[in-house]
Amino acid sequence: MLSASTLYERGIDYGNAGRHAAARRALDAALARSTDVDLTARIAGIIAYLDSETGDADGAITRIEVTLATQGLTAHTRAILAGQLGLIAMYRGDSASALPRLGEAIEALTDDPARLGRAHLNRGLVYLQRGDWRAIQRGARGLTHVARDRMPHRRWETGLALIVIGLLVWSGIHPYERSTWWMETAPIF
Repeated sequence: MLSASTLYERGIDYGNAGRHAAARRALDAALARSTDVDLTARIAGIIAYLDSETGDADGAITRIEVTLATQGLTAHTRAILAGQLGLIAMYRGDSASALPRLGEAIEALTDDPARLGRAHLNRGLVYLQRGDWRAIQRGARGLTHVARDRMPHRRWETGLALIVIGLLVWSGIHPYERSTWWMETAPIF
């Protein structure tokens, strides 16, 4: 029998591959087997994200907010859930709700470089929705530091993210600042 943790990871993999039904089955099984409060909360957060992907963003937000009220959650789990709330708000076009939640995640995920990098990337996308080119540039610097200092083994993923952000930044800032930004990010590649 697979552990709740293994099923959780499978659920994430299936969800990332767009296999929502398989993800939901794996996550429901993980939820039934989990005895750890933090793992249970993270599973609920991913289920909520899948709900938002399949059209129930309001229900997803409610599920995460209820989960956040759970006693005994670690700061790390709360930050993961805040990042998921920020992501769902971003997809809804609600940048006013997304930015503080993503900021909360960024502040607390300092020991989780992969999730920290995703939170920076998502916050950059919120800034893109707002057309805030300066904030995108600042966010790209934060992502650059995460990639260079904390994720050397995952540079290819971060490099792709930086290319996307770089193209966005490129179109919105002065040429001199573009070259400065590029020189700061070049060590990642």
